[in-house]
Amino acid sequence: MGDASEVRTAFVWAALLYAVLFVGHIVAAANEWVLVFRAVAIMITAVTFLVGPLMVFLVRTHDKGLRADAHRIGFHTSLLLSFGLAYAYAGPGFDARLTLGFLGITVVVHSITFLLLISLSGQKVD
Repeated sequence: MGDASEVRTAFVWAALLYAVLFVGHIVAAANEWVLVFRAVAIMITAVTFLVGPLMVFLVRTHDKGLRADAHRIGFHTSLLLSFGLAYAYAGPGFDARLTLGFLGITVVVHSITFLLLISLSGQKVD
């Protein structure tokens, strides 16, 4: 059985991954490594939409409550990162459709993965 420190640890690892990718994209842009920049941008985009499932993967417990907490925290983090990602993709600037689209992708991805998490754990959804 695990404890809340496992969720914190998963959050730290996910944040470190994101930070390394972010720094990598800055380095690639500064050096005009176009292919590396694009590859890192794709990875940043994927991680942005998948923080919840990533945190569930990083939590080394079978405790259903802790896994759900990790997913919830990852979902909220993903929502915030989606705003920033939409801003970056917009130029930088604000584009309401892009922002709503990225938020929608985040909600859909996390809803699907949450339902999968529940179905795999045998819990019922009320």
